[in-house]
Amino acid sequence: MHEFVNGSGRVRSGNRAIVTYSRGAWLGGIRVSAGIGASLSPEAVARFDLAHRELLERSFPDDPLKIPHRIFVVFGRVPG
Repeated sequence: MHEFVNGSGRVRSGNRAIVTYSRGAWLGGIRVSAGIGASLSPEAVARFDLAHRELLERSFPDDPLKIPHRIFVVFGRVPG
């Protein structure tokens, strides 16, 4: 973890966590992202969803999925 301090607050970076997602929650979250659900036709979304599901089942068979995350936290305070 790294901590940076200035006159108005702190930023902590580099905290790591493992977040678990069911396969359905992960697929749904990716499907509704701006790069998929908001920009592709319904047919293209269905094709992507099928290919993504097959990739996960083949490459990451465990359910729930364990996804590493890096967490950044900003602490601030009102001067005075």
